[in-house]
Amino acid sequence: MSKYYKKMFWGYLLIFLHFNISIGYKSVDILPDFIGYIIIGLALTKLATKDKIFKKGVNASYILAAVGIFNIGISAEMGARYSFAINIFSAIVGLFVTYSICKGIENEGIKYNKEALSNKAKALWELEFIRTMFYITITSIMINFNEGAITLTANGLLLMFSIFTSVMLLMLLRLAGGEFNEVN
Repeated sequence: MSKYYKKMFWGYLLIFLHFNISIGYKSVDILPDFIGYIIIGLALTKLATKDKIFKKGVNASYILAAVGIFNIGISAEMGARYSFAINIFSAIVGLFVTYSICKGIENEGIKYNKEALSNKAKALWELEFIRTMFYITITSIMINFNEGAITLTANGLLLMFSIFTSVMLLMLLRLAGGEFNEVN
């Protein structure tokens, strides 16, 4: 079971890190997000045999992989028109994947008497929910009002909060991999 948490760790690391090369006017991500989402989907498929909640995140991770492939082919002009809808959709589906992972870790922690791990998973889910709602709100406001110090400050806070929750998710996956390594 621990190896699947480690695979999810690497999948999310691929998603969080962006190594871009510039080709003309277009920037290409060397490690596209869809690879990370496929790795996460495969790990969730294996973990679904332990707890059904993981199964709920499998299809969502593959949907995000498809969106990642779609984003590669979008031109800059077309991307500007559709980025709002795609970003909101991706945030909501990504939240569903995170819920599946956090709730699964929480359930497994309860099952194997790892209460501290369960509490961390629950707390991370709550933080991720708040972050996503903040992201959707800021994105919606920026469509109508994209100037001023308030928007810049909100984006800065959102960026810091996003980095914090991303690091916390990676740490939770590493911790779950270690904790559940002792179980199986």
